[in-house]
Amino acid sequence: MRLFLALDPTPEVATFLDGERAWLQTQRTALVWIPKENYHLTLRFLGELNESDLPALQAGMARATTGVAPFTLQIAGWGGFPSMERGRIFWVGVAGTALPSLHTLVAAIHREITAGEQDDRPFHPHITLARARKPGWSSGTTLPTRATTSPPWPITALHLYRSQLGSGPPRYQLLHSEPLVGQSGRAQEAAHGCRNGA
Repeated sequence: MRLFLALDPTPEVATFLDGERAWLQTQRTALVWIPKENYHLTLRFLGELNESDLPALQAGMARATTGVAPFTLQIAGWGGFPSMERGRIFWVGVAGTALPSLHTLVAAIHREITAGEQDDRPFHPHITLARARKPGWSSGTTLPTRATTSPPWPITALHLYRSQLGSGPPRYQLLHSEPLVGQSGRAQEAAHGCRNGA
């Protein structure tokens, strides 16, 4: 199974991303557009793993989210890989005063989940909205400057997805979600479980 860990946009943020994608469609034509149901912020790509790895992954997700309380982000700014002029991937970035919480969560994921692929590159949070149709394609022109900020994006859970590749866009299957509850929330859950088990 081809797996990755991600954050999901709320319906309000997904609608905002639709508007940003529509704007990009007025600037670029030779691109493959990401469908709305596939919007996500990847925190870690795990690669090919077996079904037998799922219990350990879920346990690692629970450990990684311990101590990370829910936080709020926003979508802000455009970018491209490798650059806006030679972009083969176009994306919107992430901003907000809670960015340290996002980086704390990512660090915990890498610390607590040892299975899967490891990526030593710096984490650059973004949501991809379009890709080039062919490898090596380049537009050769710069996108106009565009200032944009989304509605608040509350982050309340970490999600494990399976990516199924085929002739069309990838299909993403949700396998597991782990809520962000922070240290106090975990302690309350544990105490509640002890009381229920007593």
